[in-house]
Amino acid sequence: MRPILLLLIFCALMATPSDLLGQPTAATIAAHHYRYVEYPGRVRVLEYEIRLRRAEIASLDRRLNEWEPFDQFRNGRQLFVTIENTRLRLLDTKFDLELLERDLYNLHRYRRYRMASGR
Repeated sequence: MRPILLLLIFCALMATPSDLLGQPTAATIAAHHYRYVEYPGRVRVLEYEIRLRRAEIASLDRRLNEWEPFDQFRNGRQLFVTIENTRLRLLDTKFDLELLERDLYNLHRYRRYRMASGR
């Protein structure tokens, strides 16, 4: 017999009934759900959070630029606590933004790995 015919016979013997009928298996359903539902949803949430953090950083920067001229010693530093709280919040928001950007990068990286491995 020809080698190609032997290969076809071997593949037909190894195939499961769901492969022959074209019915999706649990693995293909899970891969489809991840590719078209779970992954895009996670990306949307992370991108929204990143945009929100960037807007918050811009707002906090504007506040500090407005308040800092009034925080001079001759004026008694009435806004010291407010300015310090805003600086801390700005720092915290920048850290959050960095973590969210890393999460988004890792999500894209994991997707490439998952698609390459066929999981």
